[in-house]
Amino acid sequence: MKVGTLPWIVHHELRLWWRENTVRPVTIFIGSISVILLLIWVWFTLDDFQDVKSFQTIPENALWIAVVVWLFGFYYGFIQAMRSSLMGLFERGDLDLLISSPISSKVIFASRVLAIALKNFFSGCLFVIPVSLIAILFGIPQLLGLYPAWISINLSATCLAMLFILVLVRVLGAKRARTFAQVLTALFPITIYLSSQLPNLLKGNSSTESIWFRLEHLLASGKFLSADSWVWFPARAIFFEPVSVMLVLIISSGLTWVTVEILYLNLR
Repeated sequence: MKVGTLPWIVHHELRLWWRENTVRPVTIFIGSISVILLLIWVWFTLDDFQDVKSFQTIPENALWIAVVVWLFGFYYGFIQAMRSSLMGLFERGDLDLLISSPISSKVIFASRVLAIALKNFFSGCLFVIPVSLIAILFGIPQLLGLYPAWISINLSATCLAMLFILVLVRVLGAKRARTFAQVLTALFPITIYLSSQLPNLLKGNSSTESIWFRLEHLLASGKFLSADSWVWFPARAIFFEPVSVMLVLIISSGLTWVTVEILYLNLR
């Protein structure tokens, strides 16, 4: 690779990330336990995907599981990218030096966006690869759409996290923005638990039951948020639906370009 080009800088960022993570036994242990727990969950939930014969016949239960997986993946990617963006843009202290170098500033910002997105992508592959292999064993090759969906999720989450951090630093300052990011990271497992208990929480009294009733009404067949609505095209990309895959990749690529331009205008 030619020195100073976008692939060369991204490769350097990924090499640093790999070196940092492979020297931490705790990280490897936690990742292994998480993968085992995920595989156990997947083994018991893939029955809902057995009727997925093609992207045109997606059972409602399978679609809702895909929506939850997409939302969880996006939330996870956003939280991780927010921390990495704060470090990469404001705390490492090398951005001014790189911008003053002969390398194009847009290449520098694009490398930061792509490097963070790729770090999250490869981290998530610890889960995506085993799930896709199990899906093939179950005879559901349509779930290989996990890969383009995961690419788009990480690109979109990284771009939105970078823009959010940029605004946050301008409003609160880098130190307070870091504290805010740490609080959001700490709230991540709590949010996941509360989300899993949401149906039980909403069915406790008359006021929450009315909210739950309205939500069920919106999710009913033929409504705006029904299983066959176009709104859920990001989740449909998980089933390799061609139009949905094309849309999520185009949107995430366009968002990446816009983010690089905004970073270039604000940080050069």
